[in-house]
Amino acid sequence: MTADRPVFAAGLLMASMFLMSFVDNLVRVVSDDLTVWQFHLIRALFALPMIAVAARFFDGATLRQRAPRWVCLRAVVMAVSMLLFFGSIPMMPMAQATAGLFTAPLFVLTFTALFLNEPVGWRRILAVLVGFAGVLVILQPFRSDLDWRSLLPVLAGAFYAVCVIITRQRCREESPFALIFANFSAFGLMGAAGAVVLTLFPLEGERFIFGGWTTPDPSVLAVMAGLALAAVIGVGGLTRAYQLAESSFLTLFDYTHLLGACLFAYLLWSEVPPPEAVVGVVMIVGAGIYLTLRGQHRAAASADGTRISA
Repeated sequence: MTADRPVFAAGLLMASMFLMSFVDNLVRVVSDDLTVWQFHLIRALFALPMIAVAARFFDGATLRQRAPRWVCLRAVVMAVSMLLFFGSIPMMPMAQATAGLFTAPLFVLTFTALFLNEPVGWRRILAVLVGFAGVLVILQPFRSDLDWRSLLPVLAGAFYAVCVIITRQRCREESPFALIFANFSAFGLMGAAGAVVLTLFPLEGERFIFGGWTTPDPSVLAVMAGLALAAVIGVGGLTRAYQLAESSFLTLFDYTHLLGACLFAYLLWSEVPPPEAVVGVVMIVGAGIYLTLRGQHRAAASADGTRISA
């Protein structure tokens, strides 16, 4: 049994989050040469062998799944989420794209209350309303120039929330590497399907999303191999961190991903989020942190047999 090492786990998680936020920013490097479908296909082809080796090296287990149908459904939902998220990155500030993904805790509470009949008290309802108000502050839906692309990261957050719920309800006993391998398999298959369809039936619009197949040159493939390796290292670091400390403690550090995304956007692209984006991000993060702390409080009270309002 692995002993808890919360300080080391928190540091490992934050380092992994910063690495993945750096990778997110580098999507723009290849967005002129690839479509989002090719990005996921090529990255998966590089990543899957790495994950298989890492599973053997770190986990000592096979990639066998206990509940294949639920694992496959989870992987498909995750693939949709990541297609929406990565598809949005070249088209908007990183703060806006990443903040949209971090609406997931708000959707988790909303979906569990609506579809799983989880009791939700007024405090958590208020936190969700504040978070969604932050989304509105960022999107500014009453602008005359608002377009559909602004909704992509928020939809990504909604699909990610469904993935979280499936994980909690049906995939808690699965090996982390089995889940990661299934995710990248779905990324690759969905990327291949999208690339084939849009090559045969091209659509007008944003090329990164609607473009057909373009043959990447070796330098682009080298970048994609590096992005795949970084993604595997980042996800492996997250997996290890959650093995070394309680998830309820580590969840608060997930928000370093958002901080890293904004920091690297500034360092790499001189991108400074507008004031309304900063306000919206603070509202979303604040609501998410409150929901996390409230969940910890309720879990502790339940373990002690203490009654507490939802």
